[in-house]
Amino acid sequence: MAIYESKSQTSSYGIDYTLIDPNGGRSEYFVNQQTHWDESPTARRGELFNVGGGSVYESYPVKQNGFGSHVFTPKQNFIGLVHMWGAGGGAYHNSGGRFAGGGGYSQALIRFIADTPYTFVVGQAGTHNNLASHGGGGRGHTSGGGGGGLSGIFMNSEHYGTASWGHTTPPLSQANALIIAGGGGGGGHHTQSSHYGNAGGGGGWVGKRAHNGTPGTQTGGGNAGYSNSSAGSALHGGHSATNSSWLGGGGSGWFGGGGGGHSGGHHDGGNGGSGHIAYPSDIISQPNNSLSAYIIQGFMEKAPGSFNYSENRPANFVNPLNITAGRHAGQGGHGEGGTSHGPTYGSNHGKIVLTLVPEFFDKLQFPTHTNSETGSGWTQTY
Repeated sequence: MAIYESKSQTSSYGIDYTLIDPNGGRSEYFVNQQTHWDESPTARRGELFNVGGGSVYESYPVKQNGFGSHVFTPKQNFIGLVHMWGAGGGAYHNSGGRFAGGGGYSQALIRFIADTPYTFVVGQAGTHNNLASHGGGGRGHTSGGGGGGLSGIFMNSEHYGTASWGHTTPPLSQANALIIAGGGGGGGHHTQSSHYGNAGGGGGWVGKRAHNGTPGTQTGGGNAGYSNSSAGSALHGGHSATNSSWLGGGGSGWFGGGGGGHSGGHHDGGNGGSGHIAYPSDIISQPNNSLSAYIIQGFMEKAPGSFNYSENRPANFVNPLNITAGRHAGQGGHGEGGTSHGPTYGSNHGKIVLTLVPEFFDKLQFPTHTNSETGSGWTQTY
């Protein structure tokens, strides 16, 4: 992706901003097109924020490779380029070699407004042992993997922290969502020669499906795959059933994917959550249509994994910003069938990267995708 600058662009253009980290620490920064955020792991010029991508089995400083919600408040209007990945779903170590879903990818050129707080949610990767995730990933029961949390930017919102989100009480509202990347579903357990334990990847306009249940869409949560599992809901994936220990949780998103199913001996993975960019009402009626005025251009891509396709990669896997400390942000877990689990097979958190766009620019080049959704999963919003 290239940015072509006009001759009138000046290197002194920059912004002051405040950042509250997940622990409540408050810091002030100034970044222009020749400098970068003090905490940046890449030291890219103009980079204002770059957090996430680490393993669920390792600990990191809150402003580096971990997960959590930050509050970003600029002191000047500016245009920013956002890349984000939803978190990968989890897969327990004895999950029969099945794959959790990778996180979806969303990208947008956004007008940020001075003195307006924005919550940046970096989704938490799915785990197991009945744990939901920060960003709304659904609970995976015991040996089933939990769903990955969404990553997103919410306007006029001030939420920070790392706690897991309640299924019916997420701390943020769809009405404030500018952009979201969906989380991948948690892997299920299946020991037969089939793919039923594989989970669905995060979206994208819609997430990908697991063997039973359905993914999150733009209009509703995915259906549960089993009578005692729960459906996906706004900003949260469905939980797996509590009376079966091998089902995966749904990935979070604009709407979360349904929790994993159980039928005929199949212990299924969870379904992926949907991504989202604030759309104008002539595309689809949504509670955040008014925020479409701040979106200049945007795209989404779904992760490829599904019940019949063994793949835990996130969407837009080849993007160099996706790689942090040798890991791919949003990668789903892989149940290797061994007796231990750890970073090699564990899931990875989501990621958000925000870069300052030149004050004057002639053209911003996005990938060319003319269909509403191509075979590779790309969606052009407008």
